[in-house]
Parts: sequence; C-alpha cells; structure tokens
Amino acid sequence: MKGNDNMIELKDICIEYDRVILDHASISIPAHSITLIRGKSGSGKTALLYCIALMDTKSKYQYYYDHHLIEEKDRNNIRKECISYVLQENDLLAHLDVRGTLQYFAHIHNKHLSDKDIQDYLDKMHLDVTLNQNVMTLSLGERQRLSIATALVSNPQVLVLDEPTASLDYENEIEIYKILKELSAHMTIVLASHSEEAIKYADIVYTLEDGRLTSDGSVIQEDICGKGVISQVDHKFYKEYVKDYVKHYRFMYVLMMMVFILSLVSGQMILGIINHSREQGMQMLIGQLENKAIITKDKHSYVDQDYSYFIKIDDKNTFPLYKIYTQIEGEDVYLVPYFKDDDLSKYIDRNIQETKTGIYMDNESYYLLNQGLSDNRVNLDLYITDQNGMHQTSYTFDMNGVFRNNKKVHYVSKSQRYIYVPYAILQDIYKQSGCTPRYIGYIIKTNTYNELNELIDYYESKGYRINDSFTDREAMNSLDSYYKNMMFTFAGVILVISVLIDIVLESHLLMQRKKELVLLLISGLLKKDLQRISMIESLGSISIVVVSSTLISVVMSCILGTFDIITLSSMTVLFIIILLIERMVLQNKFINKLNIVDELRNEVH
Repeated sequence: MKGNDNMIELKDICIEYDRVILDHASISIPAHSITLIRGKSGSGKTALLYCIALMDTKSKYQYYYDHHLIEEKDRNNIRKECISYVLQENDLLAHLDVRGTLQYFAHIHNKHLSDKDIQDYLDKMHLDVTLNQNVMTLSLGERQRLSIATALVSNPQVLVLDEPTASLDYENEIEIYKILKELSAHMTIVLASHSEEAIKYADIVYTLEDGRLTSDGSVIQEDICGKGVISQVDHKFYKEYVKDYVKHYRFMYVLMMMVFILSLVSGQMILGIINHSREQGMQMLIGQLENKAIITKDKHSYVDQDYSYFIKIDDKNTFPLYKIYTQIEGEDVYLVPYFKDDDLSKYIDRNIQETKTGIYMDNESYYLLNQGLSDNRVNLDLYITDQNGMHQTSYTFDMNGVFRNNKKVHYVSKSQRYIYVPYAILQDIYKQSGCTPRYIGYIIKTNTYNELNELIDYYESKGYRINDSFTDREAMNSLDSYYKNMMFTFAGVILVISVLIDIVLESHLLMQRKKELVLLLISGLLKKDLQRISMIESLGSISIVVVSSTLISVVMSCILGTFDIITLSSMTVLFIIILLIERMVLQNKFINKLNIVDELRNEVH
C-alpha cells in the first residue's frame, strides 16, 4: 500500500429513474485495485457503474479523474481513451470468429493486431481456443473471458464490469476473479457483483442499500495512472465494419438496394418515355406548322408591310428576309422563301414537275399565269425593296406545283396570293440587283422547337418584334407544359413511394442494429463516428444503385430498341440526392437519440 490518493472520485451523485437511487452520494476508487460494489438486485449497482464509466449523460455528478475535474464536454474523450466496460451479458457479435472479434475492437482504437498479439490476449485470459472459431461455439465462461479480452484491446486504465460471473459455474467464476486480480496490477478495476467470492478478491468494497453508499474502509493504493492521448478511429475500421455490416445484414441490404434500383430504373424509364413522347408530340405539331419565326426592328413583321428600319444580324440561325414581289393582273404577289429541308409535300394540290429550283404558288396565281407558261417555266418582273428604295429586275422560274387553297402563308398579313421560291434563288436575286446588305428583318430557323423558343425569347428581350405565327407557340407551350407536369407528377409519386418504403426498411434495420450500435458506443466510439459510418454506408449503396440502375436502363433500352428513352436529367439527380438525404437524416436522428444507459436499462426490463 503506497498511499491513499484516488484515481477516480465521484461527488454529489444524484441518480433517479422511476425512483431515487442515490442522492448526493460520493465514491472514491483507488488506482491499481479492485473496487467491488455490492447490493441486492435492483439496488442501483448497474446505474452507479454507468456513472463511473461515464456512460450516463442524464444523472448529475461531479467526476474527478486523476484529481482533475472532468467537464461534461470532455467526458466522452475520457470514456473512449481510458475506460472499458464489460456488460453483464457478453457483448460479442455472433457473426465473427475469435480473430475477427479482437480485430474488430482493435480497429475502433486505431490498432491492428497480429495473430501473435491476439494469442497474447487469449493467453492473458487463459483461453485455449482457435482463432478462426466462431464466438457462438464457445462456452459461457470462454465467451465472458473473450469479452474481457476485447475490453483490454484499447489498453484501458480503468476496467468496469457488470456482474462478470453472473451466469458462470463456480470453476469459471473463480477463473474470472483470478484473471481480474492479475489485471489489477496494471489497471483499476471496478465491478458490481452480489457474489460472495468477489469479496475475497476485492481491495475495497462498497455496499449500495436503501439509497445509501457505504464503504468497508479497506483501501489498497498504487500510483495513479496518467490520462491517455485521444486517438482517431482507424480508417480501416470503417472499411471492415461496413464490409461486415453488408455481409451480416445482406438480406435487408440487398432488399433496400433493390428498392432503390427499382425506383431509379422505373423513374428513369418512365421519365424517359414521357420525355420521348413529349418530343414526338412536339415534332408532330411542328410538322403540321413550320419551325420558323420572323424578327424585325419595325412595328411590322410581314413582307407585305412598309418598313422604315433595316437591320443586320450575325447569327447562324438567322437568314435575311427579302421584300420581293411581282404583279399579277395589277395585284402585288410576294415571293416568300422555302428552304431545301422544308417538307412541302403536305401542302401540294397539284404536282407539275420536280426540280430543285422550282417554285410553288396558290391556285389563283397559277391560273392567271398559266397562259404565259412555256415548258413549265415562267418569267416574272420583280420589284425589290431595300433601304435605298425600289429596284427592278426579272427572272425565269421553273414551275413545280400548286398548293392547296387552305395553305396558311405566315410571311404575308393580308394577301392570299403568294409564290414560294427557294431561299438560295431569292438570295441571288437580291445580291445581283445591287441591294444593300441590310434587311427588313430576319427568318429564325432551328432544328428543334426548344432552340427556336430560346432564340425568340432572346430577341424579344432585345426589343425585336416577333412574328411567331409559324409555330403556334401557345399550342406548343401548352403541350410542353402538359408533358412536364406529367413528368413531375410521376417523379413525385415514385419519389414519395420510394422514400416511404425506404423509411420503413431503414427503420427496421436500425432497430435490428440498435444493440450493435450501443455496443460500439460502449466500446469507445462517439456518435460522430457512428454518423460517419452511416454516411459511408449510404454513399456506398447509392453509388452501387446509380451504376446498377443506369446499366439496367441501358440494357432495357437496347432490348426495346429505344435507347433515347434513358434520361439522366437533373430530376434524376435530384431524386438520388433526396433519397440520400432522407436516409442520412433518418440514420443521424436515430443515432442522436441513442442513449447507452436507456438502451441497456430497456434491455434489462
């Protein structure tokens, strides 16, 4: 006996659950000794151990470690680095073998054990078992000793044990106490037990009875141990833990992955099909109209109107609009352009011939000009307007055909008579007439409606006047809005169903894992460590889901021959992010609500 300093001292202990267990009590625990806490079942021995092991965050007490008052914010670090706790029921994971069990707890404390290290721990516990033996094949006594061995892996200064021999026969009980006596030469041991044998090995005995804590006065002391250095959890532990978690809970893990994959695949395919239908519908509507628009800087936007502003624009999607007309029976008939990729077949009433440079006109104009046709060619006097005034020329055209009477011409505002001329020919006529390179307006022409819409909005914002009668934007926007609403509705339904299913499955899995997570906290992990584990699990599963669902979507699309229905849109990305956030929020909320003492007491009751 070298003195009577105390390694651990608790003052003003107030513990109350459904009744008062201790009220302003105190306890002093000497270093390098065995302190025994005795009392009847239900007297509060375990509750006091929770305070000594710094696992109780609700009860009130002052905690001194090595003469230093430990503030509440620092208690987790002291518990993690200096204290190990052994439960009454051993805290071994059923799916691990002996080697895996010790490695599991070593990784928590940033350590890696060789087989020799593991054997040393087993020898210290007087355990003669093989390293690859599953822990559930061990006897009760062997399991209890292995449980103590796992607590020693962190090299604790304080070892706290709750009824370590409660379920053991006499022989195993004595073996445990002999081991604890050997260990007390190097660490402080605190245990709760109602065994009479425990008294023989204890250096100091406290009795808890009727809310009072009394000591027998025997104090055997050694020098005090210093505080440990706070270490980070080994990254290898996270990797190994997640791997073991996936293996142990593989049914639930695969089920949840399948829900995710099914949600994403169905979401991608359904949104892709809707988007595909939308594009087809838009193209069909565009096919009935013309994917063009006219922009001007004047108050007018048709070629048969007077202009005072002439403009020049440099844009690959715009083509100069020319004001060129001829006179038939004293009436102005305007020449309007068609492009080589325009489909005019749906407007033709009568085909005369097919030439790349031929013109088309309305029935009345053709009837009036028919007398002047020679070999299906017609010569017209032309009048061209530019910013310098009027220019006159003539040109001989090939006559290709006549359009139906109901053909809507979007270039003119009043006249029902017109002549459709290849754009390249109008361009040549304008240049050869010596006209200035400034025009009454421009034709916007794009491959898709969306591109056209964007350009129209752009030029509208710049103050240009728009003639968008070619496309019937109101009908197009209505169709576009219909399909987008459908996409959002389906996406919302799939997302809500997926989130609800995942909440149910994840909640069930978390309840299954509750004991395991509590054991991790008891073993020294902090809640932030558990949250990091949950983040790694979630990110890993989401990554697998995204890759798998995309591959499945590609395969299905190839089989169906509709590869373009795959859509990895921003909506899909948002879908993934929401599911990931939902899972992490649920896991973190569950972890934050975990309380070691509450969970252990619930397990007892």
